Amino acid sequence: MVTFDLGATKNGAVADAARTFIFGEPKEKRHQQLVDDCREALKRAIEAVEVGKRLGAIGHTIYRYGRDKGYGVINNYGGHSVSFTENESGEKIGVPHAPPFVANKAEPNEGVRLQPNMTLCIEPQFTLGSTTTSVANDGWTVECPALSSHEEDTIFIHSDRVEVITAWN
Repeated sequence: MVTFDLGATKNGAVADAARTFIFGEPKEKRHQQLVDDCREALKRAIEAVEVGKRLGAIGHTIYRYGRDKGYGVINNYGGHSVSFTENESGEKIGVPHAPPFVANKAEPNEGVRLQPNMTLCIEPQFTLGSTTTSVANDGWTVECPALSSHEEDTIFIHSDRVEVITAWN
């Protein structure tokens, strides 16, 4: 089981996505179920996004679904916004990990109100045990002692709908 967490920048715009894959036959049926349920949590969290709701609606949806399925929910990592800034020459450049933090555990009334033109990355992370994480010697790779799944999409909030920028077939 391996998770690929990838970012891309084009013309200054940033997008971020992650998918967990099982290579070969899963050792146990629950391993595939973990991946499937994490993807379902991402889908449900995206469906919970609505202009005027609070940011916590996302984390509430993820946590409730993961808890009800019996998974550990990793809370020290989560989603984020992506935004733009300008460099010294006035050129717009993307900022891949901007505030606000999109928690995987929250109350529905927590956080900023969701507004049109917000770009957010939503990234549930479930485990079959411990939610403890550590960072590998490369300074980037996050490791968890329990088998875990991580899914992420970047969304753009329009006034009347949510667009998944990083939708995969």
